[in-house]
Amino acid sequence: MKRDDILPPLGLYQCYQLNDYRSVVGFFSKLLTLFGIKFDEEMSKVVIEKLVSDISKISFKAEESEENDKETIEKMIENLKNHMDKRFLEIIEKPAYQIMGDNLKLNIEESKIQQITNFTEVSYSVPFDIDFPKFKNQNLYIEIRQDDTFQDITNTLYFILKEYVPAFTYLEEWIIVEYKTDKHVVIREIADKIPAKVIFRPNTKWKIIKLDKPYKAQDSHQRIIFKTW
Repeated sequence: MKRDDILPPLGLYQCYQLNDYRSVVGFFSKLLTLFGIKFDEEMSKVVIEKLVSDISKISFKAEESEENDKETIEKMIENLKNHMDKRFLEIIEKPAYQIMGDNLKLNIEESKIQQITNFTEVSYSVPFDIDFPKFKNQNLYIEIRQDDTFQDITNTLYFILKEYVPAFTYLEEWIIVEYKTDKHVVIREIADKIPAKVIFRPNTKWKIIKLDKPYKAQDSHQRIIFKTW
């Protein structure tokens, strides 16, 4: 299910999507900030990327789910929890690490203010289907935040697809297509300048397809002409 389907306050403050890399990073960042600990994304990046990639391979449709899916998911989450527990222990065991009295209260209050600020931003989720020869899955929800760019979304999708496509190969190895209009999202050099919200609007649905060859401008012309006929 997508986060939008969960009523407030749970949907706003206590819900995160495990197939969205940035959502998982946001969760741990907020959790650690409550204890005055700076979240080191690089330290946990490999573990989080693997979680996102593995959980995105699982179909949550009842008719398609396998018997061992629940056990697999529980194992993934347990591995992630163990990783974060180790990080807590490493920090706590350092003699130089001490947070006492008013400092702890100050950190917690600052964190609460930051969280309120973050959650006032408009965000929503849109579904993506993956249609690759060796990897097919439906309704993988990706969060679209107020300040996201198109590049942010393709980066998030890459964490899901990284076992199947090389880095920096959007429009060469894969492309995003809108279901309703069959429009291919052809954006290259200004991907970090275009707001994601003007493309991935609420109530739209998208699919990711594998390309047989790098995309060319002529491909759009041929596809549109064919569709017109």
